[in-house]
Amino acid sequence: MIDKRMIKNKKYLYEFECFGLDDIEGLYGKFRKYGVGKFLDLVYRKTIRKMSFERDGDLLNNEGFVYVSKSDIERYLGNGKDKDGEYYWWKILKSLSSRGIIKYRRGGLNKFDSNKMLWFIRISDELSNGVKTKTEIEDKNLIKWLNKKNGEKVEKWLGVKTIGDKKKGDWLVGYELNVCMRSSIEIDDLEGVIDYRISNKISELEDKSKWLWLSKKKKGEILDKLLDENKWVDGLKVEYRKKYEVLLEDLEYLKNGEYYELSDDYFKRDKFGGRIYNVFSNTIREYRKYIKIDGEELVEIDLKNSMICQLFYMVKLLLRGSEFERNTILNSVYWELDKLNKGYKNDDDRDLRLGLLYLNRWDYILNVENNLNKDYYNFLLEEFRLSSSVSISRNSFKELLFVILFGSEKKLSSMRLGDNKYSDLESLLLGDSKFLIRDLKKISLFSWYKSRDYKKYKNVSLILMRLERSLMDVLSNIMIRYGFDYISLFDGFMVKKSEVKEIERILNGRLENIDKVFRLMVK
Repeated sequence: MIDKRMIKNKKYLYEFECFGLDDIEGLYGKFRKYGVGKFLDLVYRKTIRKMSFERDGDLLNNEGFVYVSKSDIERYLGNGKDKDGEYYWWKILKSLSSRGIIKYRRGGLNKFDSNKMLWFIRISDELSNGVKTKTEIEDKNLIKWLNKKNGEKVEKWLGVKTIGDKKKGDWLVGYELNVCMRSSIEIDDLEGVIDYRISNKISELEDKSKWLWLSKKKKGEILDKLLDENKWVDGLKVEYRKKYEVLLEDLEYLKNGEYYELSDDYFKRDKFGGRIYNVFSNTIREYRKYIKIDGEELVEIDLKNSMICQLFYMVKLLLRGSEFERNTILNSVYWELDKLNKGYKNDDDRDLRLGLLYLNRWDYILNVENNLNKDYYNFLLEEFRLSSSVSISRNSFKELLFVILFGSEKKLSSMRLGDNKYSDLESLLLGDSKFLIRDLKKISLFSWYKSRDYKKYKNVSLILMRLERSLMDVLSNIMIRYGFDYISLFDGFMVKKSEVKEIERILNGRLENIDKVFRLMVK
């Protein structure tokens, strides 16, 4: 069971000056005061954690909405009914919205009931940017419920009731939970680090503005930011300060065993690529150098050019064909490709797709890899420049390659680079192996990722992420066996500075036995 000594009976919430607990009590009564207050606290901390300068294709996320479970809404706002038969939670939600405290939207689909949509909440800018103070919760029933949810959280994360139980559950997730509980972060010159982060973002935008394959709309948005930095720099500084504040709070909650209070659902594997998420997974990289384990400085060590190396490794495995063992991750991929190719006209056409010709570009690269220092992006970039007469930066080329590999048909069909349209770029970057990428986007891997979000164009990223995570699991278990502490990144680790050389030696020795395409490097 959970160590009850770690669970504090005192609980806290953010009280907002412009809409405090007294205001809540005046509107909804003393019984609802702390529940509504905790609801607003939860939405605020989730918002800060999810807030991102880089906008994506998720409209709700871009507008500042965050997912809140229906059970949390009901518990914090009230799951009973008033005398008119209306649920308290629904009544209060509408009231908060009408007063401009929050906005709510419905979106997505409930995985347990396809007829029900999920709830997304946005807290007002006035609350988010206003003065707030930490206030102790005095509702004993709410405290009791939060303590109960802490125990349930660990079981959800690990599949076990005791942290560190190696016999059951996801041991690697539990291991990271243990290490993160012994970690810390302290940035003395926070403003200086934030200024450095802003400077890096501006440099990234300047480079991105020169990417020839970007749409006019996207390039215009970037140029607008560069021409008037004052419009967004101050707001971004506030965002980074808040992110640091929430990270410190999450670490405190973690150390106190208050897992349900965390701002995000950490310590899990995502269902797509199997990646493990910990409390530092989405921490901005300029903050990561200040993370410590047991008070000792950490160093990052990661797989060099991980995604492109996974692609080369996938090619090698596919070349083995029917020699796959049953547990090989690419077994089903190979036979799906084989099934797909039975429809081709002749053996030559089939061989082009499943034989050496199908993969000749990667096979050629792998034969000269010892002369490349394993910097495959630079090698591919030089070949691209020679064949296309187009000069672009390494970062631009890398992103272009990722779009070709992972992009949807809609996105790819609109791509242009000078006079080159998508089909030209595909040939320039992939050669004959474009057939492999096309075929991978035709087969069904729904059995790998049984989700309404599954789309065949995501197959390439699905395969490469699964391969990467499988490799990371091997390396993680080796470090645990040798007694090394680590905090994982998606394609690497943060390890103690005093141990990094030994870790690099041991893990690279193991990688050599797996495939020489892989190498870990200290950053």
